[in-house]
Amino acid sequence: MVVNVVNLINDTTIKPCSLDPVPAVSMRKCFLVPVFQRIINLSLSLREMPEDLKIAMLSPVLKRYNNDCESFTNFRPVSNLKFLSKLIEKCVYGQLNKYFPDNDLNEKYQSAYRGLHISQRRRF
Repeated sequence: MVVNVVNLINDTTIKPCSLDPVPAVSMRKCFLVPVFQRIINLSLSLREMPEDLKIAMLSPVLKRYNNDCESFTNFRPVSNLKFLSKLIEKCVYGQLNKYFPDNDLNEKYQSAYRGLHISQRRRF
């Protein structure tokens, strides 16, 4: 399947990651589109994420602003992925979001993480 990388890039929020070789703002420009296209299509056809793109930068963030910052239990880990990893992830997400409803594979009563979902709970 050929992926429209320009649309993927334009729909992706840019959050800098120190692991990116080039700042994400620069990578968003169209001069890298053919390279991204090739990597994404290879990743999808081989059904695997390249090893270099599996690395994330972890940052501890307080769960609540008024928590004690001396206790590790008050933190949650936040991972920051490389820009290209986010593009591949977004591409797979888009394909699955199309495939599941088309093949009636969505859970009937799950409403979390599904946009525009109308709950089908029974009223007693």
